[in-house]
Amino acid sequence: MALSPEIAAGSWYLLALAEDGSPAHQGTLRISLEDGRLCVSGDLYRAPPGISAADLPHHGERLTVYDSWFCQPNRSDYACHFRAMGGGLAGNTLTVQTRVFAWQPAVGSAASNRVGDFGSFADCVMTLGLQPSHHHHAAAAPAPVLAGSILCDGRPHALWAVKASAYPRGMRLVVHEMEGRPWPEDETHNARTLVDIYRKAGIDLHVIRPPEKLPADDSLIRSELDTMLADQVNRYAAGPLWIQHVFLVSSLNWSGLDGTGQFGNIAGLMFDNIDRHRQGAAVFLDADLASSVDELNTRIDQSVRGLPIGRSAQVTLRTMAHEMGHTLGLRHSPVDRAQNCGIMNQIQELLRIVDPATGPLFPAISRLEFDAVDSRNLSHRPDPEVCPGWGNWSVPPKGIEIGLQPDTGRTPGFKTDPVLDIRVSVRPANELAAEDAPASIKRSFDLGEPVFLEMTLRNITDAPITVPASVTLTDGLTEVAVMDPGAERRRLIGAAQTLCDGTEMVSLAPGARHRHILQLHSSGDDPVFTKVGDHVVELAVNTRERGWIEGPSVTVTVRADPPLSRSTSRITARRPFCDAMALGYLASYRGIEDTDILLRQPAYPLGARLAAGLLQIATFAASPATGKTRMSPMQPNAKRVQSAITALKQTGVTREAVIAIADAINPLTDSRSAIAKAIVENW
Repeated sequence: MALSPEIAAGSWYLLALAEDGSPAHQGTLRISLEDGRLCVSGDLYRAPPGISAADLPHHGERLTVYDSWFCQPNRSDYACHFRAMGGGLAGNTLTVQTRVFAWQPAVGSAASNRVGDFGSFADCVMTLGLQPSHHHHAAAAPAPVLAGSILCDGRPHALWAVKASAYPRGMRLVVHEMEGRPWPEDETHNARTLVDIYRKAGIDLHVIRPPEKLPADDSLIRSELDTMLADQVNRYAAGPLWIQHVFLVSSLNWSGLDGTGQFGNIAGLMFDNIDRHRQGAAVFLDADLASSVDELNTRIDQSVRGLPIGRSAQVTLRTMAHEMGHTLGLRHSPVDRAQNCGIMNQIQELLRIVDPATGPLFPAISRLEFDAVDSRNLSHRPDPEVCPGWGNWSVPPKGIEIGLQPDTGRTPGFKTDPVLDIRVSVRPANELAAEDAPASIKRSFDLGEPVFLEMTLRNITDAPITVPASVTLTDGLTEVAVMDPGAERRRLIGAAQTLCDGTEMVSLAPGARHRHILQLHSSGDDPVFTKVGDHVVELAVNTRERGWIEGPSVTVTVRADPPLSRSTSRITARRPFCDAMALGYLASYRGIEDTDILLRQPAYPLGARLAAGLLQIATFAASPATGKTRMSPMQPNAKRVQSAITALKQTGVTREAVIAIADAINPLTDSRSAIAKAIVENW
């Protein structure tokens, strides 16, 4: 047997041995194929003391799915996530440039159910070779076995792996049906189809349909649904950790939640913000298949338009797959991915791209599959972000996107830069408008002042190169790390990474240039720069043809706060302002107050005042119904816009510079034109 890419693809039970030969860690090595390349990731758990290597595959929970099995250690033993940064498959040996992210557990609070964090990482090399095998993962043929080592801090540690499944992950799915509302199935849309949808995305489902039915109830409130989930979770508590519950029920009673009915019929929801986060979803079979926007209803096929979704096997199946995707950590795919017509695109977005004159209409336009970004997330994101019930969805653990392993035969690891001529500089916000300003290798900023990283990519080869359309901390296509003055090296992870959105790629023609702006004020909930002194910033981007390419490092010098009556860092280090800078919107009235203070105090750094002014313009609108301020990416509040522009004028900055900064920062993806229009009309 040869270790071909097809044999390598799947899930491997992985065992790491200590220097004395005793089991140190166990877990999963996941390998998948994407566009002919290998994607490699995995998760490791501390091995229980006193357990031999022979016992570990059978120790603790083990989920059996058809002819595969998946080891499921206790979450409390979780140790680290790792992923490939380079390498290749040569003959029967797999060599992986590996980045290992250490896990620090955290205790949730009333404000956040964050259960842990990937705070630090280390790079090492993992080598595995195909071995003779007498181990079985199924009742039939012997499973392939890999053996090798991982080199950490110059010391090798032995590794052993046995093939457990052809799929990266496995999960048990329990479908609960209400009396009188069975799962609507036909020859094309049924339980087997649901299994196929998730297998294509890397997850093998073991579907269970208990014979007991839920009591009939024409209208359910949220607390009743929560009770249903709690009862079923307790009933299956002794089973595998990777288990999810889907309830096929009647309808959701919105009373007490939203009396206006402005959201229309609710087709499904994912259970969150309760103790059992992301462990269940509900599909409401009595909800009418109709849009809250009247003109979009003509884009729904007449055979199902206005009927309960339980009358359409295809729509019911899609809704189930969609809500299950949420329980596995996925958010809605953004508008610019609606053309994919994938599982995580919202129905409203699919209706908007339908041409009612030529068709196809909904549901024919929808594809029963996940797009490439979501499939990669389901297969390779860390266990804490995917496993149902590990942590809540609104504030999940800071995550790690997967980097692709380059094609076989390419030089592993980062490449030097004779390809993209990457230029990197750091700038305060007021200089972003000057695109051709001389690049500064070292700049000084006040503690708490937003810092922006400007990067240009120029294709200096004679062939097109596919690069990220924008640089973010959310997509797995850009790596940013900071070396603090205290020599602590940290990978930056943006709060927006939890959206699982991914970044579109663009083709850079020979000689063409692409400019990016990346805001480096905050990473997740925390400011990036909290120490006075020099910080070294490293950046690399992933290209489709050339793999990872590293740019030159730059230095950001942070000086102490000026002795003001109110410290800049006391305001900009507050969580609302960090959320504003990282996510592109302000999440609370505290955030409004903070930016008002920054905007109106001439003593504060100009960069901080400009950033605050742009956020004021971009994110707040007056509700037509109540007149109260609310977040909106589409209709900026005219009074707040005028107030922000008045304050910006007092800084001495020009209108052209503010517009250019708005384009560069782009706080809200959907509101870029609205910001520029508001500035032009009100300046």
